[in-house]
Amino acid sequence: MTFDLRWKSRHLECVFAGEFSNEMLDVNAMIVADERFGALDSVLVDFLAVERFTVDHEAVRSAAQVDARVDSNPHLKIAVVTRHLVMTGIARMFQTYLE
Repeated sequence: MTFDLRWKSRHLECVFAGEFSNEMLDVNAMIVADERFGALDSVLVDFLAVERFTVDHEAVRSAAQVDARVDSNPHLKIAVVTRHLVMTGIARMFQTYLE
């Protein structure tokens, strides 16, 4: 699995490729911990080059809990781009855990 974080002034692009595993959810914590996170207006999460997803619901829940504890950027907008139905389901799980 590879990923590329492209920080712009008020925008972040997260591009993933290959296999998306539980370990890739750690990227979420890395982004939240970055000093630039609070200044972001938007994040684009690009899964178009991901070939396989091997994440489980406990790992998704854990990553969502990281976001739920973050109040430094409550107006952040996140867009997810994928061609895989499984990623749509993972994104919905993530959203449910945040609510």
